[in-house]
Amino acid sequence: MVRALALWPAASLSALALESVTFRVVRGRWPLPNQDDPKLQGFLMLHPLTQVLIVSVPAVFVLMVFLVGRQWRLFLSERAYRLAVGVFALGLASLALIPDQIWEWFWD
Repeated sequence: MVRALALWPAASLSALALESVTFRVVRGRWPLPNQDDPKLQGFLMLHPLTQVLIVSVPAVFVLMVFLVGRQWRLFLSERAYRLAVGVFALGLASLALIPDQIWEWFWD
C-alpha cells in the first residue's frame, strides 16, 4: 500500500502539468491567472480529477505517516520501502516548488 501511495504526489503533479499543457495546446498560449478559468476551458473532466488528486494529498500524507510509523521495522530493513517513502517525499517537494502563478490559475 505504501508503494502505491508513494506515487500520489507525482500523479497530482502530472495531472496539473497535463492540464496546463492541454490549455497551451488548445489555446495556443500558457494560462494566465485571473483570466483563464480552468473549469471553463473545455476539458471539464480533467479539472475535477486534478482537484481531487491535489486536495487529497494532505490526507494521503497523514495515511503515509501512519503506515510508515506502524511498519517502522519494515522501513528500516527493506530498501524498496525506504525508496517508496523517498519518492513520496520528492513528490511533495515538487508540489511545493510549483510557481504561485500556476496555483493562482488553477484555484481561480
